Amino acid sequence: MRVRLIVATLVATGVVAAGGWGVLAVARPTLVWSFSPATNQLHLAVAPGGGPLGGWVASRTTIHAPGRRSGRRLVLRLHPGQHLAWRVALRGPASVTANLALAVPPAPSVRSTTLRPHHLVAHFDAALAAVSGSPGVKLCGTRSVCLPRGMQVRATHLSITAADREASSVSLTVPALTAAPLKWFASPAGGKVCITSPWICRSSS
Repeated sequence: MRVRLIVATLVATGVVAAGGWGVLAVARPTLVWSFSPATNQLHLAVAPGGGPLGGWVASRTTIHAPGRRSGRRLVLRLHPGQHLAWRVALRGPASVTANLALAVPPAPSVRSTTLRPHHLVAHFDAALAAVSGSPGVKLCGTRSVCLPRGMQVRATHLSITAADREASSVSLTVPALTAAPLKWFASPAGGKVCITSPWICRSSS
């Protein structure tokens, strides 16, 4: 009789243990993440699993990312063009690991420039959404920015936002306008002197 009681107790304990592991398996948390190209920030968080213990397990789980960074929520600063292939650990009552792969878009940069009579055109290696900087600067194509030329050479700084929201700062030197050759001639018959660029005629008397 005692042997049967011991066997029954062991069987019952096994069932409870199996049920407990099953509950923890259902409650196992997951890693959720989001990335903002505008700020180059990666946000990591713990999402609760299912069942009645899902919230409890998640509240006691921490994220462990490469570089000894850990916490229940992480905000990591990444670099343009950076590629990640991380194995992130969620440690707690129901620990689990997750793979995270991410390619950060490269920052838009100048590929070439074209000098025109009144503008310097900067051609970028990515589609652009917005540009700001010195007065008169504007988008003049999907991947181009026009900078007006002035009477003097000037250095200008542009804030560029790509179509994928990746941002960068670019410095350019804008050449001065090319002076037109000055010509003049006198008209003895009319008593006038004319100067080109633009045409100006004045009486010589």
